[in-house]
Amino acid sequence: MKSEPERIKRTVAIAYFYTLTGQGCNMLFYFFLYKYLPVEDVGLFSLALAVATFFGFFIDLGIYQILIRFYAEYPEDLNTPIVASLIIRLPIFMLGLVILLIWNIASNPSKEIVLIIFIACLIQVSLLVKKFYQSWLRGNSRQNKANLIDALEGLGWLIVAIVVIVIMQVAGVGLILSYLLLVHIAILLVAIYFTTRERRKILYIKGSAQERGKETIRSTIRILLKPGLIFGALGFFTLLQNRLDWVLVSQIVSNSELANYSMANKVYEIVMLLIGIATTTAYPWLLSKGRPEGFRIRVELFMSLIISFGITLALLASLYAPGFLSGLFGDKYKEANIMVTMIMFGATFAVISQVLFYLIISQYFEKYILPVIILASASQLAIDLLLIPSFSGMGAIIGMIYLILIVNIGLTRIAIAKTLMPLKKLKRIYSFLCIMLTIWALLIYIGIPAIGGLVIMLSISIIATNYVLLSNEEKETVKEIYIEAISNRRRK
Repeated sequence: MKSEPERIKRTVAIAYFYTLTGQGCNMLFYFFLYKYLPVEDVGLFSLALAVATFFGFFIDLGIYQILIRFYAEYPEDLNTPIVASLIIRLPIFMLGLVILLIWNIASNPSKEIVLIIFIACLIQVSLLVKKFYQSWLRGNSRQNKANLIDALEGLGWLIVAIVVIVIMQVAGVGLILSYLLLVHIAILLVAIYFTTRERRKILYIKGSAQERGKETIRSTIRILLKPGLIFGALGFFTLLQNRLDWVLVSQIVSNSELANYSMANKVYEIVMLLIGIATTTAYPWLLSKGRPEGFRIRVELFMSLIISFGITLALLASLYAPGFLSGLFGDKYKEANIMVTMIMFGATFAVISQVLFYLIISQYFEKYILPVIILASASQLAIDLLLIPSFSGMGAIIGMIYLILIVNIGLTRIAIAKTLMPLKKLKRIYSFLCIMLTIWALLIYIGIPAIGGLVIMLSISIIATNYVLLSNEEKETVKEIYIEAISNRRRK
């Protein structure tokens, strides 16, 4: 039987493998799509996905975070929260159909476009239902299977690209989306199979505990509705934060400036995706109750290492991503170089915010996050309107950094007020950040060659993690894990 550290290490490694595999397959799908489809069809495909993405956002309402919490507490009750969640979202489904009908009457689009958008929205519905079952898997320590489902989804898209677009040379967007819908239905069936099989195992082990925690649909709706509305509001303002500045840069400046700004944002999103894999994996562990004290310390250690890894990765991206982009694209996106450097500075604070976010929602305090997000979004919009006309994309970057800092300050205050993290630990985190930012600034000022800068940054990160970031308990846990690993190797 594997020890706790080995299980954590294996779960994290598999999470990164499956997620990156799925993302890689998705990127290859779009490569084939852009290569083989006419420009008009690519635009139509993008339009359908854009409309469906907004529809998917409105039906989501934070379902992942809410149901993971629910299933962590009530693992035996699979179906009641699914029915309750669908009832909560039924008015949104109906509203979506009404809007589609009104749009059809008012604009009189072709039947092909209506059908394409309808199919794309059905894909979003299948994604929502899949999240029900993935939430159960994550909430009950079956994260490897939940991550496998995501990887299979990316693989399915790639198979559609190779078979339908490349080999069969199907050019119709409606047919391509139809095949993608079949893929999502197949993935949903896999998710249902995994979940029902794992649930039977839990019921077999618990025996008479099968009905423990059984909630009526009405009471479950009450449990899920309020946090769903809060997460929905958080998602709405996050959507504004992530894309409204794109629209402003495009309309106020130009699409070429937007290309540079979006390139910088893409680097930021990649870094935050890598951090998000780790925080999403850790979220169910933060919800765990009745675990031994040693498990709690190891989860805290893991969160500290996420912060260390994330800040170091962001600063390395700030130093070396501009050169990498220049190597790939030449001077095509040269205006993005300084934007990448600046936004990666902000990413160091965003890493801490992401850890604090999951810590806060694990204790059901998400309602305190909403005022922070509203204030940050309004402030960012004001700064964007003020600075973008004068400073173009850099004005949007300044607005983005301001947003990140306001969110970071707000989440830190919540963590302190609700005693979610000791003040001493927060001081360690921000001391580590200050050290890393100082080294980063010195490397930029001195202009040390790439290899030398990389060695210095990684060396300082390891030293500062050990002597500044980690608490004494976490250091002792590192020693225990090391001793356990050595002992296991000798046994083998």
